[in-house]
Amino acid sequence: MEYVTKTIKQGINLHLVNTKNFKTNLYACFIATPLKRETVTLNALLTAVLRRGTNTMKSQEIISKKLEEMYGASFDCGVEKTGDNYIIKFYLEAINEEFLPQKEELQAKCLDILFDIIFNPLIENGGFKSEYIDGEKRNVKQIIESKIDNKARYSLDRCIEEMFKDKPYGLYKFGYIEDLEKITPQSLYEYYKELINTSKIDIFCSGAIDESKTIECVKNNEKIQKLIDRKPNYIVNNEKNEKVEIKEENKVEDHMQVNQGKIVIGLTVNSNEEGSKFTTSVYNAILGGGANSKLFQNVREKASLAYTASSSYVRQKNSIFIRCGIEIENYEKALNTIKEQLEDMKNGNFTQDDIQNAKNLIVESVKSISEEQDTQISYYYGQELSDKFTTIEEYAKKIEEQTKEQVVELAKNIEINKQIDDGDLNLNIDKLRVSPTMMYLNTYGEVTNIGELQGLDNLRIISENGEIYKSSLELSGMGLENGGWSQTIVPSVYYDKGKKLKLKADGVLVNANKKIELKIDDKYPKKIDYFGKEVIIKDVKYSKGHLTVKYTTDSSISYDGGSELDGNSAISTSYEVGSKISGIEFENVEKKDSYALDLRLVLKYIYPINIEIENR
Repeated sequence: MEYVTKTIKQGINLHLVNTKNFKTNLYACFIATPLKRETVTLNALLTAVLRRGTNTMKSQEIISKKLEEMYGASFDCGVEKTGDNYIIKFYLEAINEEFLPQKEELQAKCLDILFDIIFNPLIENGGFKSEYIDGEKRNVKQIIESKIDNKARYSLDRCIEEMFKDKPYGLYKFGYIEDLEKITPQSLYEYYKELINTSKIDIFCSGAIDESKTIECVKNNEKIQKLIDRKPNYIVNNEKNEKVEIKEENKVEDHMQVNQGKIVIGLTVNSNEEGSKFTTSVYNAILGGGANSKLFQNVREKASLAYTASSSYVRQKNSIFIRCGIEIENYEKALNTIKEQLEDMKNGNFTQDDIQNAKNLIVESVKSISEEQDTQISYYYGQELSDKFTTIEEYAKKIEEQTKEQVVELAKNIEINKQIDDGDLNLNIDKLRVSPTMMYLNTYGEVTNIGELQGLDNLRIISENGEIYKSSLELSGMGLENGGWSQTIVPSVYYDKGKKLKLKADGVLVNANKKIELKIDDKYPKKIDYFGKEVIIKDVKYSKGHLTVKYTTDSSISYDGGSELDGNSAISTSYEVGSKISGIEFENVEKKDSYALDLRLVLKYIYPINIEIENR
């Protein structure tokens, strides 16, 4: 694997990750800008609007068709916080040209579509298309409103919010509803022009690529050439963390009607010495980095005080976050046991085997970066944002050099900062079964106060050599203990047994149900809150024993899961474009003034899954 960086224009760098480990090429563009309250909502909305259409491809449907014509290429975008930097991300993945049935300049087409989406947006009347603005405002608003639905993520966000109060990193990456309402098509376009003109832009190309050909392809692209008036003025914030004086432990409690509680403890690492990030990584791995960690063994296994017990290290903010899912009655015992592990770390109450296990865990994880294109690019981009570039090999070597004395010394500079208690999703990824042509993944779980597990959304399994096995969405609840689901993944004929795999899913599909009173004479349309999502009842009509309910759902609600009216099941359900539910019909219905509709829908519960699995 070879990594090369070239400057294309002032403030625009091209990074080439030349590797033959994949059958696909991944093209990415990252735009870095300051993380600020006045722009965080603008950035979140802008990212969503850009993917809706360009001056040459005026709708998302046209973009999708273009990608499909390119042998099923795929596009995605998103946002993230990296330290005090706000990163807007765009990805386009396509098959490598050498695997095409006939020679074709696919790379140039991919880059042109990617740059078209980013640098050639659809503009009407001096602003973005109002229809797209309105639609994405609703989507972003829904994301903001529904952040509480994912209790595990919400508890961590709340901890970060409190821990970094009045600081950029404490901002929610999707912004704020009160700011969203103020944005107009024109104001967003004016901000877009400023962003493109002043920000740091990094373009990545990963795969079996020709270096000189790729550089020329980017340089000569029409959209890149038009960026002639750029005046980049943003220098990435490679902040040095100042020593934080923590006078007392700050405890915050959020009380909710949930069955399972969540403890999140934020730790501040007061060390900026050269190489401290490697020491902190080892510290974190010993504390809560895996099944052999102190948190997992002592809080979960031995004391049985938690369903989950782990910790994670945020290098850019010199912070560690401990996360535990608990029964509420075990709160004090769990908290005290967690604090005991922190004291043990300060006192050096861990063995050389603990250190070596931690090192092995980190080194294995770092080396696996090369197994997946998006994580590979993310690693190199993270290094581009850091004050010192470290290769994968150098990183692994630095980890191996860490000593117990260094870890103990660092442990003495870690303090409890914030704590949040909250509810959680209870999900168990159980067994992977492999046949000559299929894989079957068993899952169990429940979502507190919402419903039962239906399956995993956009499930895919990725092999070490980059093969992607996607779910057929054939779900079955039959034959599994505890009422779990078996999800089918195809094909698996090329799967090499014994190798480690990556399991990814965009979220959890949940069977939810909510009783709604329907009155014939009510004024419609009427908005219904459905577990933080929006359902609009458009009309209710009765005719000759038939009752028809017309309603629409947002994109996070997949399909009707067997709704009932006064105990009678529906006879049919209709759908609009995009599989949105548009109506449901019941027969043998007695004419009444009002009815009890048990609305049973399948909604997407935002809980991204990204774990390693191993077939034994």
